[in-house]
Amino acid sequence: MKKSNRLKEIEQPKPVVLFRDEGMISDMVNKLNSAIPLAQGVVDAYYKLPFIKPEETPSLFDIVSNTEERAKQYIRDNTPDTVNVAGLTLNKAKFAQFLELEGMDLYGRAKEAFRTSGGDGLLSYLKVENKTVMISEEAIQRYSERYVIKAETPEDLEMYQLWHDWVEATDKFSNYMRKKRNLIVLAVNGTHIPNASAFLRLDKTNRLIVNHITFQAAQRHLVG
Repeated sequence: MKKSNRLKEIEQPKPVVLFRDEGMISDMVNKLNSAIPLAQGVVDAYYKLPFIKPEETPSLFDIVSNTEERAKQYIRDNTPDTVNVAGLTLNKAKFAQFLELEGMDLYGRAKEAFRTSGGDGLLSYLKVENKTVMISEEAIQRYSERYVIKAETPEDLEMYQLWHDWVEATDKFSNYMRKKRNLIVLAVNGTHIPNASAFLRLDKTNRLIVNHITFQAAQRHLVG
């Protein structure tokens, strides 16, 4: 039985990659590479703070998200309960409000530069190793998988081919109607077909066919 199971595993066909959106993947990698110097600035400032131990190995998310609260706690922990100055007494809560932690201004500026550049949306794709920011290969692989179409069965192949042919034909038709007839079939972003019903209709057997009324109207709008 075990031998038979192993044979089935060997014979299992591997998924066939039908499409990989290299543009989207490359764009993300470029964004990450651009963000790394700014993220590195945050990490460098973080390790200069007085309450950070050199051996700490937090994630970039923790460094960006939790440092301010840790700084406030450090101030609270190191502020005396009361402070007497020339006969004046300040309680701990009020006195702590006026204390500034060395290095937090540098950290704050670095973090703001990183966030302003869109860094918040990239945190899960970056990691810190030996105090150095780099791209997480595991995370970018998961991102890449979102832009890959794989066929695992013959039915997948058939569906993809039909789907691809439909998209290609729709795009070709849309370009023709826009250039030659000055009619919009596809929206600019390409994800919505607002005028589809104007170009299609159902016959008596519920089969999609060309809308003859729209076709006749388009005949009169030839451009160039």
